[in-house]
Amino acid sequence: MKKVDKEVVALIKNPKRESYKDIHGFFDWEDVYESLAEQLQDNYVFVEVGVWCGRSICFLGEQLKKRQKKPQLYAVDTFKGSKDEAGAVAIIKKLGGSLRPIFEENLKSLGLEDLITTIEKDSAEASLEFKDYSVAGAFIDANHSYEGVTKDLEAWWPKVQRGGWLFGHDLCGEEVARAVAEFFYREDPTLKVACFPPNTWAVRKPPISPVMRYMVDIDGTICTYKKGTPYKDATPLKERIKFFNDLYEQGHRVTYWTGRGSFSGVDYSELTERQLNEWGVKRTELNMGKPCYDFWIDDKAFNVEDFFEANQTTL
Repeated sequence: MKKVDKEVVALIKNPKRESYKDIHGFFDWEDVYESLAEQLQDNYVFVEVGVWCGRSICFLGEQLKKRQKKPQLYAVDTFKGSKDEAGAVAIIKKLGGSLRPIFEENLKSLGLEDLITTIEKDSAEASLEFKDYSVAGAFIDANHSYEGVTKDLEAWWPKVQRGGWLFGHDLCGEEVARAVAEFFYREDPTLKVACFPPNTWAVRKPPISPVMRYMVDIDGTICTYKKGTPYKDATPLKERIKFFNDLYEQGHRVTYWTGRGSFSGVDYSELTERQLNEWGVKRTELNMGKPCYDFWIDDKAFNVEDFFEANQTTL
């Protein structure tokens, strides 16, 4: 083994793992991930394709933990190296043929194993596990050949929700730049490829036009409600939740506004947040403090049954 390869293997095996900085790998898009950590919310889905030993996705995980956020992060890799990078493949062979044990040890050492889910598959194959318009964002840093990048774009662009972002690295590479430019021009000539120095590209999927703002009640609307029954005993109405989740994934703003505790003064915010997360409720935000009332008179208000009847659904 070459001296440089021995040094890389030693760095990869580094027993000291106290932060992402102790993990081997190239990573220069910290500003992008720090901004994402501010924007990602619980139940959002974010995917990193091509993770190596996990330096970048562990940085994102640390930023989210610092903000006490729990979106769904997925790390996609074969952990055997890309065919276009013979040197990396050779190093992995010296490490036993797979980087997955080292990657998962890194997650464990940093306490991120519950936040990041590993998918050991080819990029295109892994994309099949996600529904179209279900991913808030994805970062591609895998095969850097023209064919490889094009294949990844074809696999992941349909998965990005409206208003979401697809990111990638190594825009300085001629094949990467050409694949990105040609793919998005074919998709829509009006799409703009943004550049984040030093070497990251990004494209935002246009939100549905016009973007609608939905204010949605919780009890009796997306979960069962019977007067006098504790809120903790509410059960989700899954089809209704899916209805509003679909609106959210299409790029609309869905805000849940509840009057829990408005009359009694009890703080139900923690319980409500936990229930929405457990039920998989996607949302722009949750607002407590909806006022108590007997009648709500408004020119845009819908009774929940009338709303779903008007939308031709039997929910």
